[in-house]
Amino acid sequence: MYVAQCLNVDISSFGETKAEALSNLEEALELYFEDVSFDEATIIENPEIISTELELA
Repeated sequence: MYVAQCLNVDISSFGETKAEALSNLEEALELYFEDVSFDEATIIENPEIISTELELA
């Protein structure tokens, strides 16, 4: 499973593929911001994305 998370508003979603997780996150964010005007939203210009993998000991 993959988890996609928007840290700005603490919204996350998941899916069996990266694409599905991102699509589900997009849908969750659309629902979250349904009643928010664009002027109220914060735009992040240059986000830094870091990926990591963990191994079990």
